[in-house]
Amino acid sequence: MPPPSTKTLAALLGRATLDDHEEVLAAANATLRTSKDDTKAQHVKVVALIKLDRYEEALQTLERGSDDLKQHAALEHGYALYKLGRWADAESLAKGHPTGRGPQHVEAQAAYRLEEFEHAAQLYRNLANQPAQVQNEDVDLRINTTATGAQLAWVVDVARQGSTPKLVRADLEAFETTYNAACSNIARGELARAEVLLKRATDLGTRWIAQNNILACSSSKQNPYLAHRLFHSRSTLQQNDSPFQYQDSRLQHNAAVLELLQLKYAAVANSSSRKLNQLGPSTSASVNKISVLNAAAHARNRSGRACFNTLLPLSGERPHHVGLPVTVIQQCASAKSYDAAANLLRSYLSDLESAADVGERDVRFAPGLIGLFVSLHQRQGRIKEARVELKKAAVYWQKKQQHPSLLRAGGAELLHSGKADDLEAATLIFEGLRDRDPSDHAALAGIVASRAFASGENAPPEEQQLSPISSLTAGIDVDALEQAGIPRAPAPASRSRKRKDAEHADKPAKKRSRKSRLPKNYDASKPPDPERWLPLRDRSTYKAKNKRGKAKAAALTQGGIAPSQAETSSQRAGIGPGGKTDNAGSGTAPKGKKKKGRGGR
Repeated sequence: MPPPSTKTLAALLGRATLDDHEEVLAAANATLRTSKDDTKAQHVKVVALIKLDRYEEALQTLERGSDDLKQHAALEHGYALYKLGRWADAESLAKGHPTGRGPQHVEAQAAYRLEEFEHAAQLYRNLANQPAQVQNEDVDLRINTTATGAQLAWVVDVARQGSTPKLVRADLEAFETTYNAACSNIARGELARAEVLLKRATDLGTRWIAQNNILACSSSKQNPYLAHRLFHSRSTLQQNDSPFQYQDSRLQHNAAVLELLQLKYAAVANSSSRKLNQLGPSTSASVNKISVLNAAAHARNRSGRACFNTLLPLSGERPHHVGLPVTVIQQCASAKSYDAAANLLRSYLSDLESAADVGERDVRFAPGLIGLFVSLHQRQGRIKEARVELKKAAVYWQKKQQHPSLLRAGGAELLHSGKADDLEAATLIFEGLRDRDPSDHAALAGIVASRAFASGENAPPEEQQLSPISSLTAGIDVDALEQAGIPRAPAPASRSRKRKDAEHADKPAKKRSRKSRLPKNYDASKPPDPERWLPLRDRSTYKAKNKRGKAKAAALTQGGIAPSQAETSSQRAGIGPGGKTDNAGSGTAPKGKKKKGRGGR
């Protein structure tokens, strides 16, 4: 039987259905055996392979084909790259073929997987403004648009995200749109509504991330063992269904938290230590969360001094990781040991400052650590050290033109110093901010202030772009401000004794009330007892309670007879001990009493 020709293949495609892709592929291969350069047969083969999820073979067929085939099958080429996880290649290929809705869909999907959510949202808006050309294309657009909006709510400010499309009843009938709406609510902090939508999503179709979000949003206390089992009850995910990087870090964090709730401290400590040993110092939240989990595992969920004593030696083993020392500093601050927290932070920053790696230097002047340093030292009243550190950070980041908020704060501190070098550095910082954003009013005001201090220039050209002072003070009631007084910051906790004495020098000293030492029945009209200074037993009014006390009183030397003298006089008088007369002349000793035996005998 002769192989089918191109006409036979066209006739076969005319009566083919969605279920016979194998038959179409077999006919295309038979045609290519007789005509290897048949572009139409090659195109049919690529489509059939994609329908059969054989993306590797489809990509190989496209790469072996001619340029004419790649031009006609640009959509299939980009889709095969996308399904194989080569998202950057798929995006660049789709950008080279801007005509047609198919390449725009591929470009939007690839941008979504590359976490370029703003670009993907713009592409989907452009597609939504045009009429659909394929059945159910509007449904796919709705799902992808809500998914992109949910991702923007997580990684982009809500103000930049724009308006979120409102849910309609049809959106609650599909898992994808319901789940996307729940994620948007979580990003906005509307957890109660998100929990309702997630339960609705699990009813429509259980998914791993949906289960995770239900556990995270639930306000009721759950059994950690059952929660762990539910969290890990998932099937193997395909590459295109794998979570994004920020989602994966949150999932791993939640899994570790569940293990900590099950008291699996050793497992969490070992797994997190292996990850930290492969990582260097970083300001990434996902990396520092691993350090916090490692600290919680070693401290066994304890806090206070017990946690501090456990983590302090551990921080010496990994001195360059940010999460662990910050956790120790937080424990010190929670115990109100601000001096210890400030000392630990200074030691950590000095270790990073001596590092030669550029990444470690960036961590040394990270805005979060600089803000923590300034906050701790301001609380202690050490304003000068806080300003010096802020100026060092501003000078460092001014060369890279990064972190504008820190640059504004550092430039303001440079203005307060009044030195010529600092004023020149402040001018450079504010000019760099102005070049980056010409509408930055804080940068313009900084330029005006620095030039006015440095050169005495009263009206720099930047002053014309600022609002006049009269418009800023138009609605201010000066009299009300004067009556309200000037607010002052609270005084630092530790102050010297000399400063306290100087503040209270003009105040009269308070008399301390002493407790009265007079007796209860004291009468000023009666003369005091002259024997009040003598001990009670030596007073004339003292009376012993028993005979033993009388004998003891008689034996006292003060005002009485010494024991040796009393014994001599007793012997002369013939009186023995106990006051009895000795029967010395009888010559017989007195008989003692006979003890009674048993029975009274």
